[in-house]
Amino acid sequence: MLTISAAQVEALGEVERLRFVESMCLHLRNVFPKIVASLDDQAVKCRVEYTLRRAAVFGLSSRQDLCRYLNLAALFGWDFDRNPHRAWMRHYLTDEQVSRPSERLARLVKESAFRNKLQEKNRALREEFGQDEDPLDDSMSEFAPHAPLTLLDKESDT
Repeated sequence: MLTISAAQVEALGEVERLRFVESMCLHLRNVFPKIVASLDDQAVKCRVEYTLRRAAVFGLSSRQDLCRYLNLAALFGWDFDRNPHRAWMRHYLTDEQVSRPSERLARLVKESAFRNKLQEKNRALREEFGQDEDPLDDSMSEFAPHAPLTLLDKESDT
């Protein structure tokens, strides 16, 4: 009979975690090349590991949820959940009315996409009417993502 020690099980888990981190680094390079272009491989890895730890704080653990949370971090900033200008995002992640962390994240992704679409419509209207500046620019500037929000649901193909 084959016996696996607790240390061996832990080592296998660490190998799997490292593989996932590497796949998420590739994901960022492929899906968000402009956002991570100025970062070397070690810096991207550090961002991924940091973001995965932050996701765990909110109870997120599935590969899909971790990838979606990483997408949010790439789009809104690595500390989006701590940014006071993005308190609305943290509210979605900590909403006690929603029991499942995965559902909280799904709601956040949906709200982020809605807000992005609204912002794009407002931008188009301002352009149509020749208004250069957004009168609400100060309050919305911290919302603007660094890439299209359609990428939020894109999972790693690697």
